[in-house]
Order: sequence, then structure tokens, then C-alpha cells
Amino acid sequence: MEDNRKIVEHIVQGMEYYMETLALPSHMEKFSDGMCAWVKPKEGAMGPEAVYRVTLGDKTDEEIKLILQSYRDKGLPDYWCVTPLSTPNHIQDILVSLGITEAQAENSLGMALNSDEYLGGYAKAKHTDISVQKVNNITDFTIWSDIANKVLHECRLLDPIAYFPLCESGKLVCYLGYKEDSPVATAATINNNGSATLEFVATLPEYRKQGIAAAVCSAAIEQLIRERAYIITLRARKMGVSLYKALGFKVYY
Repeated sequence: MEDNRKIVEHIVQGMEYYMETLALPSHMEKFSDGMCAWVKPKEGAMGPEAVYRVTLGDKTDEEIKLILQSYRDKGLPDYWCVTPLSTPNHIQDILVSLGITEAQAENSLGMALNSDEYLGGYAKAKHTDISVQKVNNITDFTIWSDIANKVLHECRLLDPIAYFPLCESGKLVCYLGYKEDSPVATAATINNNGSATLEFVATLPEYRKQGIAAAVCSAAIEQLIRERAYIITLRARKMGVSLYKALGFKVYY
């Protein structure tokens, strides 16, 4: 495994590549000026929005506040991905002082898995009623997006028509987990020349803790390994950390 600093860079760069991938459909737009970067839907549209890069360096707090105010005038998203690579180190405190983010806002945990440390045996579900299928058509992608939207976003954040071309082209590889014949879980991967991310892991509440999430994540990870991905990263909510650790992921921030 590479040294911790390099792995943190992989996690952050994976998140940034993921955000930029979500900005590819025509209803989305991306802003970047070398200091901050964000994605958001165009006016009147619905879609993901987040500030995903914050590199304000050694500017004074007053200079930063002026810059952030100018960003607000441009329609700054409410959600900020503050990472160990964000600068200055106390940027979160500045954001809170301006009312841009909340003091108790929960940032995702950065996790990574070296491909040769994958604990594949964990997710080989003994239940014959669990299966995983790769999404190949718009019908299945609509089901996939419906589950991801319901569980992760509680709204129709990902429009299936707008985002299916990413799935169809292989830019976003999507998986559906089934309990018997019912689709109940999702996962997706993005592979950027061997440095890959695991995304959109979601299970309908009534089907949790039955091994379905482990199965769908394993299918996604194993395909990445076959494609020679050397590292797989993700940002985890606290409720998912135990699952990812059981698959071999480690927390790096």
C-alpha cells in the first residue's frame, strides 16, 4: 500500500473526478477558477450540486471572505466537500462563520482499498436468493436511479434520461442487487486509468443487513480488479463504514 499522503490524494482526486463526471450531462454546469470548483444544475434544472475543490492557500481570512461572497453572487452550492487537501486548514471554520455550512455538518470519511487487499470472501453470499446484475439498458438504469435517488437523495436528483449515456458509454458502470427477483440495492464505479471509485451504494431500508450491499459492492470491486484497477476509493457515511471495512477498505481521513 502506498504511503498515507499519496492515498489521501487518490481519495480526493477520485472524488473530484466523480464530481466532474456528474457535470457531463447537458443540464449541468461546472465552475473552476484555480481556487474553487463546483458543479450544479443549470437554472430551472435539477441535479447534483457541490463545491468539490477548495484551494485558497495562504490568503487572509478577510480576503477569503470577499472571495466567498463573490462566489455566492455566482450561485454557490450549499454543500462543500472539505478534505485534508483543502486550504487553508481552517476553511471549515470560515465557512461556518459566514453561515455557508453548519458547525456540525458531517463530512464523509475517506476510505481506500488496494486491489490486492480485497477481502472477497466476505461478500460471497450464501443466500441463493441474492444476485447482482450489471446495468445495460435504460429500463434497468431507471430502476437503478430510482433506488439511488430514494435512498441517498430523497428526491429525483439523478435524471435517468440525462445520466444513462454515462452508463451506456461505460463512464459510469452501474450494478443492481436483487433479492429473489426484486431489485433492492445499487452500486456504481468510475475507473480513471486504474484509480477507481465506488459510488452510489444504496439499499432499500427494508432489505438492509441481509448481505445484499456486500454482494453488489463485491461484484463492482471484482470487475474493477479484472480491469486492473490498482486502488479503489470511496467517501463513506458512518453507517456504511463497517461494510467497507469488511471488504478490506481502510479509513484515511
